[in-house]
Amino acid sequence: EDFAVLEQHGLSTDEIWDIAAISAFFGMSNRIANVTNMLPNDEFYLMGRLSKS
Repeated sequence: EDFAVLEQHGLSTDEIWDIAAISAFFGMSNRIANVTNMLPNDEFYLMGRLSKS
């Protein structure tokens, strides 16, 4: 059923699996980072948080 809806929007089976796998990995990696209290390095954390001037 979920595949049918996405296929109606022009996505192939491979593209649907790619979306699912990337979404699942993103969720898993965030949960692991959260449970281990992992913090990003300072340079990455500050990207987009400081003004360019």
